[in-house]
Amino acid sequence: MIAKSRFLVLPINNGAPAQRLFIYADGAEPYELDVKYDPKNPRYAAYIDILRFAGAEIKVTLSNGSVPEFSFADELPEDTYTEPYRPQVRFSVPRGWTNDPNGLVYAYGTWHMFFQHNPAGTEWGNMHWGHATSVDLLHWQYDGDVLFPDKLGTVFSGSAILDERNASRLGTADLPPILLFYTSAGEPFVQCLAYSDDGGKTFKKYPRNPIVGHIAGANRDPKVVWCDELEKFIMALYLDGNDFALLCSDNLLEWDELQRITLPGDAECPDFYPMMLDGTSRKWVFSGASDWYFTGEIKVGKFVPDGPPKRLFAGGRESYAAQTFSGVPDGRRIRIAWNTAWHNFDDSPFSMSMTFPAELKLRTVGGVPTLCASPAREIKKLFTEGPAAAYYAELTVSVSSPGAALNICGSEIPLQFDGTHRVEVILDRNGWELYLPDFGRYWVGGVPSGSAYIEYSCEDISARGASIKNAELYRLRSVLPAPRA
Repeated sequence: MIAKSRFLVLPINNGAPAQRLFIYADGAEPYELDVKYDPKNPRYAAYIDILRFAGAEIKVTLSNGSVPEFSFADELPEDTYTEPYRPQVRFSVPRGWTNDPNGLVYAYGTWHMFFQHNPAGTEWGNMHWGHATSVDLLHWQYDGDVLFPDKLGTVFSGSAILDERNASRLGTADLPPILLFYTSAGEPFVQCLAYSDDGGKTFKKYPRNPIVGHIAGANRDPKVVWCDELEKFIMALYLDGNDFALLCSDNLLEWDELQRITLPGDAECPDFYPMMLDGTSRKWVFSGASDWYFTGEIKVGKFVPDGPPKRLFAGGRESYAAQTFSGVPDGRRIRIAWNTAWHNFDDSPFSMSMTFPAELKLRTVGGVPTLCASPAREIKKLFTEGPAAAYYAELTVSVSSPGAALNICGSEIPLQFDGTHRVEVILDRNGWELYLPDFGRYWVGGVPSGSAYIEYSCEDISARGASIKNAELYRLRSVLPAPRA
């Protein structure tokens, strides 16, 4: 049959046994996916992007040689984004599973967010890179999948930059390329490159992949940044255990190891970037997926931490794998993390979401360089006098006794016994985020397991051993696309 539509639609039930699905097209590698195919008792439909096969003759089979029942569609269903647990002011993929944010980059007037995506189910697996774009950091347009599994493996996490110098020679001086650095999770794990030479509209894989061979363990998650001090590009790479590496390059294609770093208590998804401490002196921040981080400087050709690791996220693993945007035009450091607090529901066609974009500052707190986070200022553009899709609260908490805590939606947030705390809270449909921007701490929470549809109000915030003052609650409009008429 000829592939004439954007999506192949397959009936899925998470309770069914996994099978291997094969899509064959002339001149292309077989496209293989693990699917929980169930035409008799489907719980939802998976929409699998086959745009790259448009006009080609395709054959679809299961591993047992049978042909599954499927259909085609040019668009996602009309009820997409109307699900009861759909977050209203934080990004979530229209269909399927999502986890780590990847390749956060601002380029050519557009915010690009790539992310780990399973288009064939609402559980982890079949890792692709999905793609979403925004012009205001609030409203995201889903642009489909751009990186697909191949003979080197599925596509794990990584990063993106605009190669302004065209050091890679994969673009031109007038139109520098956007580069995507990712892990091919095969045997072994290696680091690869894809690029766009048309401003981010389309992407193609570098023909000489991998650009970094296997080093150790399941090495993965390359984060690439330009380093003024070394006049080189630096790649932060997770190795194994609590060990990471920094590699360097002049052309973004050939990489040499610079040093190794052990970050106690952390693994995966490194981030590495410069910041101004108190607006006066330059520091570098090196972080892992669980939000432990070093601050330090580049000295004698290496990153040198200035003290023991600290932690920004103060919860468990409800916020994970945070990455910061490269290329932000006003110099802000904006980050997004995977919000793991929300759990999957069997009849939901999507699973998981991202945190709201946060702005980082590096401040001296208690004599120590400390990362502090607040919701990005763009949130004020969502303030409305109309119906509330979500809420944003600002308040001051005055601590009156040791052991004080702030209670938000049934979760206790400990407060230091040192006077007053400025607090910012986002109350979204499927969870909340709480920031203590002066103390370098924030928390993420979700709906209780088994709960029905939930909406929040200011009554969901209270204090013990402290008093709430100057509380302001703002209604937020939704950032989701309006349902099609």
